[in-house]
Amino acid sequence: MIRTYKKQFESKKVEKIDNLIKRIKRIKMPGSVSKYYAHELLLCLQAGALLGSLCITSALLEIFVRELAIKYSALASSNSDLYKKLALLQKQLEEKRNLSFKQLINGLASCGLFSEDDAEQAKEFYDSVRIPIHHGLPARFVEIQNDIIAALNEIFTFPIGMHEFEEVIEDRSLDLIEIVIGIIERNNFK
Repeated sequence: MIRTYKKQFESKKVEKIDNLIKRIKRIKMPGSVSKYYAHELLLCLQAGALLGSLCITSALLEIFVRELAIKYSALASSNSDLYKKLALLQKQLEEKRNLSFKQLINGLASCGLFSEDDAEQAKEFYDSVRIPIHHGLPARFVEIQNDIIAALNEIFTFPIGMHEFEEVIEDRSLDLIEIVIGIIERNNFK
């Protein structure tokens, strides 16, 4: 049986999760897929699944940026109805995998549709969280999140154990999720 986050964590962490849940519920996502991921993020947070929450958050950020690009692109062209434009643009984005997350972020920022500071934060999150978490690179994730371990690894090349990984997830995941929620709140579809 899964214990809820209120039974798993101390009161400070429970308050932080409660705050994140409230903020996520208030966000109007730009598309149906990001809405689904936001809902899944809520479920992970409510279950106290911090690693799952972090995985969903990194995917949510990527999907949010893609859906935002699609919405803004659809508004920029006026020769077809919105649904057809959205479907075509989504298909083009999915087929053109060389149009990277960073290129989308840079494109939105250069048009003034995404804050420059948040664009930099999103790209940093992508490199330091999304890539190591989604590619099963716990040592890289731990090293990036914990400078002391990184320094020790450079000297002694210690393998990262489950305990260290779990500790960093417990210590940092909510702060990292909060960064992404802030980025989404500040750069949502206008």
